[in-house]
Amino acid sequence: DRGFRNTKKAITPILKADSMELGTGNMDLDGLKEIALTNGIDAVVLESHKNWIDKDPLKSLELSAKWLNRRFK
Repeated sequence: DRGFRNTKKAITPILKADSMELGTGNMDLDGLKEIALTNGIDAVVLESHKNWIDKDPLKSLELSAKWLNRRFK
């Protein structure tokens, strides 16, 4: 997902989008999920490299996993 995390007050109206946990950004993930299901996916791969919640990759993984588990059963 893509979006921005407010860590401090912005000085300029320009906000830099970065990677986010699934469901917390502004991408149409539900639409992409429907396209994937229509095309018969077998698996979903979650990849994360940076911009974790509290700099903790496990917290970020847990939040993204909750989103995946609610939508892919």
